Amino acid sequence: LTGRWTHCLFGQGGPVREDEMAVEAQARIHIIYVNDGMFGLAFLCSLATLFSSASRAELASSLLNVLLDASYVLGNVFCLTALRRKDLLATRVAIVANGAFAAGL
Repeated sequence: LTGRWTHCLFGQGGPVREDEMAVEAQARIHIIYVNDGMFGLAFLCSLATLFSSASRAELASSLLNVLLDASYVLGNVFCLTALRRKDLLATRVAIVANGAFAAGL
């Protein structure tokens, strides 16, 4: 639910297209929305910590968390945009980037 709300901010709260395939719907709902829901909540928590940071170390840590959370969500925004356009290359790039991001964590 929170993942869907997160993607509603980008106009992606529903099917990627009118002719969305079942596998696309499953990926959107069960992979992207679920993960982005947690990253969206983490973004809000990190943002709150960023504005209430007392020390430089806490400020730097919170800023890094905000950037990481936002980049993960924006990567999935790119992925859903690629699915909407039926752009196979961009979809594959988004999948590889998502895997690289996860491996980096």
